[in-house]
Amino acid sequence: MSFNAYNKFKSYKDLSYKIITALINDNEDIWKMLKYDTTDALSQPNLTLAEKGALIYSGEEDATLFRVFRDEFTDDAFDKRVSQLRIFPSTTIPENHLVAIQDVVIQIVIHTKINTMDDYLTRMDTFIENILGTLNGSDIGTVGTLYFDRSRGRNDVIRRGAGIGNNKNFLGAMITMSVNLASPEL
Repeated sequence: MSFNAYNKFKSYKDLSYKIITALINDNEDIWKMLKYDTTDALSQPNLTLAEKGALIYSGEEDATLFRVFRDEFTDDAFDKRVSQLRIFPSTTIPENHLVAIQDVVIQIVIHTKINTMDDYLTRMDTFIENILGTLNGSDIGTVGTLYFDRSRGRNDVIRRGAGIGNNKNFLGAMITMSVNLASPEL
C-alpha cells in the first residue's frame, strides 16, 4: 500500500446491486410480499430467479410494472395496490483518507389496503424484520459487513412515515444501514 493511497470509492456504484443480490439469494419472503398483493403472500410459492429479476426496475419506460428500484423515486404515479423496495446509497462519512462509512437507505412503500396479512401481521413489520434479519451482518463485498449499529453508523435508524408514501393510500418506512467503504486495492 502506498503512503499516498486514497480511497477511490470504486465499489460505491455497486452497493444497491449487491444488496439486492443478497436479498435475492437469502430471503424468499421479501420477494413473495413484493409479487403477491394478497393476505396470504407468505403462503405462496417461492419465486424463481427470473421472476425476482422481472420485479427489478432497469430503466424501462413504465416503472409501475416493477417493485424494486435503485433510486428514491420515479416520475410515474403508482395507483396499484403494490409493495416496493427502494435501495440506494445516501450519506457518505469519511473516517479518514482510506475508509468511509457509507449509509444505505432501504425504503419500503406499501399500499395501505394490502398492509394487513394472515394472522393480523402487517406487511410493513414483516418487511422490516426480514430486511434486518437478512442484511444485518451480511457480507456484500465491501470492507466488513453491512450493519445496523448506531455506534458505528451514526445515521442507522428505522423511520416509519418519514415522508415516504403519500399520507393517503401508501405508507412507508426507511431503514438506514451502514457499511465501511474503501477501495479494493487498499
